[in-house]
Amino acid sequence: QVEVLFADLAAHATIGEIILKGAPTARADASTQSTLQEGFDALRLGRARGVQVRYMHNGREWWDTLMRTPDGIRLVRIER
Repeated sequence: QVEVLFADLAAHATIGEIILKGAPTARADASTQSTLQEGFDALRLGRARGVQVRYMHNGREWWDTLMRTPDGIRLVRIER
């Protein structure tokens, strides 16, 4: 399902920022810019604890935050 989400974002959204989150107590580093593919790979391979994708879709701004959990990946989506 995560693969489908990233493919949909790549095909249908205008990506603004990709922010990676490292250690559990570390804040996300907005200065660390990645591509959508790099963010997906970092999450999939465990190099990042979480990824926030900020994007525009149908004239609205969205922030999707994907976090690794013991049960898989949790998605939180907000409209800005």
